[in-house]
Amino acid sequence: MSGVAPAGKPSRLVTADRERAREFVGQVYGSGVRVSCAPVAGTVASLIRIEAGPVTFTDLTLRPEVTYTVDGGDTVVALTLLGGSIESKHGGRTGRYVRGDALLAVGPALHHRGRTRRLRVQALRLPAALFTDVAGAAPEGGPVRWSFLSHDPVSPRAAHHWRQAHTYAVGLLHMPTAVTSPLVMGHASRLLAATALAVFPNTLTDSGPAPAGRPGPVPHLVRRAAQYIEDNAHRDITLADIAASVRLTPRAVQYAFRRHLDTTPMTHLRRVRLDRAHAELTATGPYSGATVADIAARWGFANPGRFAALHRRAYGTNPRSTLDD
Repeated sequence: MSGVAPAGKPSRLVTADRERAREFVGQVYGSGVRVSCAPVAGTVASLIRIEAGPVTFTDLTLRPEVTYTVDGGDTVVALTLLGGSIESKHGGRTGRYVRGDALLAVGPALHHRGRTRRLRVQALRLPAALFTDVAGAAPEGGPVRWSFLSHDPVSPRAAHHWRQAHTYAVGLLHMPTAVTSPLVMGHASRLLAATALAVFPNTLTDSGPAPAGRPGPVPHLVRRAAQYIEDNAHRDITLADIAASVRLTPRAVQYAFRRHLDTTPMTHLRRVRLDRAHAELTATGPYSGATVADIAARWGFANPGRFAALHRRAYGTNPRSTLDD
């Protein structure tokens, strides 16, 4: 495989060279991942990779038996097994994973080793820094120290939630209007990170009651935060960005929006983007060549059906009718 394909365009590797397979697995999953492939005749590894914004998707097949070690990393990689098996040793415990299982392969301070047999696995990779952002723990000074406590989901139901998020993300990566939209992929990456934090036990999230962060903010700070959202709805902004614009913690901003606007900052952002999409549909003539899907994706709505439902609920009309009027 040479170079990186444009956003959303699959790049492929098929090799019978064990050393090349070893090097490429390290490149794809991170420098903390090391593998050793047993001898085998013919193809050793085949891999498809799609990159879009912060999200990297891979579909990997390893024919031989492979031993591996993982020593943490600055990325997070979650796997969904489609075939074969993984036997992993972590914290004195041995786990065995087969078709349909989900597990965390790479994460900050996550160390394990094991072996795979005739493996086919799909993976989603995200930068670790995204998780501190999503959790509202973006640092003002030094880096936040955190780790995953296990690569097992907290429950079978949680594993099911991860598989649903995985399916949703893979679907987006095959939609040209989605992979080229920073808003869509930014939203999708944060959804994946939030889901991973709920599915896999970690030291970053706090299940206790959320503190206000500081004394209750006065309404003018809420108005300033809402104005920041208005001014930047076209950008891939996060809760941490909104909080930083008024010098409050993310939790304090969430508390303020609930108290004074009976909503959340991100729900307010979605409504602003819906308003902008509606205005663009209204202003765009039916003969302009623009489509509802194009306009929806431009404002961060990847699923046309979901966008249509939101539009009908807010404005009482289908977006297609609005565009054609």
